[in-house]
Amino acid sequence: MNEETELITEGRFYESNGKMYMFYTEEETAETSACTVMIVVDKKQVTISRKGDFSSKMHYSEGECEQILYHTPYGDIPLVLRTIKVKNMLTESGGELNLQYKLSVNGENINNNLTITVNA
Repeated sequence: MNEETELITEGRFYESNGKMYMFYTEEETAETSACTVMIVVDKKQVTISRKGDFSSKMHYSEGECEQILYHTPYGDIPLVLRTIKVKNMLTESGGELNLQYKLSVNGENINNNLTITVNA
């Protein structure tokens, strides 16, 4: 089953010391409170940090696998993050970032494809 979600929001985007930085706030929904998101892109490595009731810090690097904790108000959920592909087409004037990865939860693998488009 393919499930698609789209989020359109405003945020900050800039380059510093060869890295691209993105900051934005995900608004409160019926299920979750607002959270802040920071994305740091360093060539083919990406870190996405979420702070709020549901928080995590995920590192994406092609071919790498890491164990992470997804923090929720109901307790922590252990996940395994396996990055398949990082395609970075960002420049100072915007562009696109694509992440292909698998999340493993309780032994079940979930394929994910995340595309971030920046209009600077």
